Amino acid sequence: MDSPASFGIATKTVALVGHSAAGKSSCLTYINANSDADMDVALGTRESPNHVTALKWLSDPSRPAIVAVSNHEELLKAMNYAKLSGECPKEFGSIHFVYLHKPKDRLKRHLAKETAGGASRPSDHQEYTLEHYDRFHRLFTGLAQDVIDCSTASIADVARRVRQISLEQKERQSDKTT
Repeated sequence: MDSPASFGIATKTVALVGHSAAGKSSCLTYINANSDADMDVALGTRESPNHVTALKWLSDPSRPAIVAVSNHEELLKAMNYAKLSGECPKEFGSIHFVYLHKPKDRLKRHLAKETAGGASRPSDHQEYTLEHYDRFHRLFTGLAQDVIDCSTASIADVARRVRQISLEQKERQSDKTT
């Protein structure tokens, strides 16, 4: 996967947000992203990173052009608050959030399936995701500049749309520098 820096211009990182089982990791796998494109892999899952650490990671020009954001609720709340209050403008200016939205009924079916890595999700994780669906939906909507409806789209279709958004971001940045 190309990093923004490999294109010779500063460009926005496309950061995928969405519920567990919405398709973030599957999308990364489909586009052959390295494991360092997944915030959970890069920053861990045991503790939530603070929003400044996460934003620095997301806006790092050596990062892959498309990444997946962790679903730590406190992190997402802090990022939403920072965005609304105008904090970290440089970092937010270099990130384009894309919400992979899957309706709750569809998400319920997908939570029961294996992850992109072949693991099963524990039942308490599935229950938590469904019980707090609306709260997370508001957080993802607050961050996202684009929403992709994943209710019936295949992972190939989602990945094509994500790639298209990434290319559009590169073109916009290129237009700004010329």
